Amino acid sequence: MQKIGFILLIVELVFSSCFISCASTAEKSEKSGASKVSSIIQEPSASIENLVIDQTKYADSAKSGIARERYTCTYKGTERSFILCRAPQFAPKYLIIMLHGYGNSGESFMNEIALDEKAVKEGFVLLFVDGIPDPDDKASASGWNSGLKDSSKDDLGFLKALSKTFQAEYSISREQTFAAGFSNGAFMIHRLAVEASEQFAALASVAGFLPESVWNRRPESISAAFLQINGTKDNVVPMNTTGTAKYNKNPAIEDVIEYYKNACPNPDRVKHIIIDGGRHSWPEERFCGFDVDQVIIDFFLSR
Repeated sequence: MQKIGFILLIVELVFSSCFISCASTAEKSEKSGASKVSSIIQEPSASIENLVIDQTKYADSAKSGIARERYTCTYKGTERSFILCRAPQFAPKYLIIMLHGYGNSGESFMNEIALDEKAVKEGFVLLFVDGIPDPDDKASASGWNSGLKDSSKDDLGFLKALSKTFQAEYSISREQTFAAGFSNGAFMIHRLAVEASEQFAALASVAGFLPESVWNRRPESISAAFLQINGTKDNVVPMNTTGTAKYNKNPAIEDVIEYYKNACPNPDRVKHIIIDGGRHSWPEERFCGFDVDQVIIDFFLSR
């Protein structure tokens, strides 16, 4: 994951749906007139099988005070893997599913951010999950079936089954279960919001958007809280305020946030942070002026 510096103008550390800028204030996006459907396409359910701890050891685990263990499992006959991070001295109270960007891995995502180091102190167990290539596209890299294109890969079912497995393992409820992702992983977070919100209390998308195919089958209501973080110079995320949504088939992020506010029982549970000058990367505090990892943790805890 390439990290690109942010140009910081001003950051408002209040969870509000706003444009963060000292030069201008973003205009409120109009409610989308697209029709909504009352039902979503449900993929067949399945269970996690052959769950095994790998013998891979992480040298910095003892130093950081975090137990990091690699697991493999089978879902619908396909081997999947992830890294589990937790504080070894006490049982976790919360669960976070972490989804990396396209072409990366759970391990690289874990190493490039510091969210696990902060989260385990608050009682979270984190699963940094590895995406896999699309079986229908031999040229593809590891990633997530977010709805950007047709694929037979059932990442939706896998992530739901994975979260249920560890909810049972640690006696964690749906109200204590969360997911966060970056880029392609954040696209998948948006799909979880529309098609699996009953599984999660809150979701966080960094530099993500909602793919058109999922937008077209969005339900009238969702139950999960949602946090969106993106920058004004991120040309991947379509925005009305920057003009990047004009020729993009995927809905503008402002329209998506407006939909979440209308679909969520409590509109205050939907937050949008826009970083003026922010590009397509996981924001670094030295450039954006605030700790994104802590912001996500606090948002989850506030649910």
